[in-house]
Amino acid sequence: MKKTEILAMLLAGALVCGVCVGCGEKEGGAEEGGTQHEHVFAEGWTSDGDYHWHAATCEHKEEVAGKAAHDFQDGECTVCGYYKLDKDTDPAALVSDKLTAEEWEAALSEEALENFKMRNVVHKPDARVNIGEYSFVGKSMQGEMIDIWDGMEPERSAMIYECKNGKYEYYQTTFDGNGQEWEHKTLGSEKEFEGSMFWDYPPAYAAELRSLKEKFAQTMFDETLGAYLFTETDKTRGIFADTTFALKFKNGKLCAVGLKVNDTFAFYLIYGYGEAKITPPADYREIGPEN
Repeated sequence: MKKTEILAMLLAGALVCGVCVGCGEKEGGAEEGGTQHEHVFAEGWTSDGDYHWHAATCEHKEEVAGKAAHDFQDGECTVCGYYKLDKDTDPAALVSDKLTAEEWEAALSEEALENFKMRNVVHKPDARVNIGEYSFVGKSMQGEMIDIWDGMEPERSAMIYECKNGKYEYYQTTFDGNGQEWEHKTLGSEKEFEGSMFWDYPPAYAAELRSLKEKFAQTMFDETLGAYLFTETDKTRGIFADTTFALKFKNGKLCAVGLKVNDTFAFYLIYGYGEAKITPPADYREIGPEN
């Protein structure tokens, strides 16, 4: 008898006896001496380099649902958002072209950095996860990010900073699976945020990059990182008084930026020049000006 036939008979026998093949528990009511069990799965996706699936949240951790191969478009899975890193999309792996002072200034000019996109990619031991994507248009910014905390479902949120008449309009929302509600408040003037770092005030990131336009003579090229290094010193930033940047360029454009944190560079991919858009929501809840 073939092995496949033996396996089929064993499975059939298990079903006849009322045993759940997935978890090994008996099906049926308590009067039959059995217990009913239905696996419970997470709403969010778990993924590796090849597949995504819904992981079990009940005691049967080996069970999965909806497992399928990634559907990649521009390096990102259209189903689960997994971001595939390769030599062209991993900002840490890119190697910068060597530039002249004139090429450096042109790549970091206000005209060059007026409209672009930025993607934050974090390397994890079990997977590489895209946790942030941002669009910069002029002095405005729109972004989506995923906060990942140990033992908790990932939280996806979005924010928009739109500069109007010298003031910033701020929109925010969280995607929790039950629909979404945008909130809005008016922040301070552009002048109040001068010198802000990216993590304090995201629109400041483009201005921070442009401020390096005149600093070519103060940089050094690191052959190991394949990047130009520059340390910006501003004592008003407290523990971030000395910030080291790693900049990479391809075909005359800035393509990657790293910030040194705890002796390690966190890299951002710069791409999509001329493709960025800012689209504030039509409906939102007013939560008043910033206190």
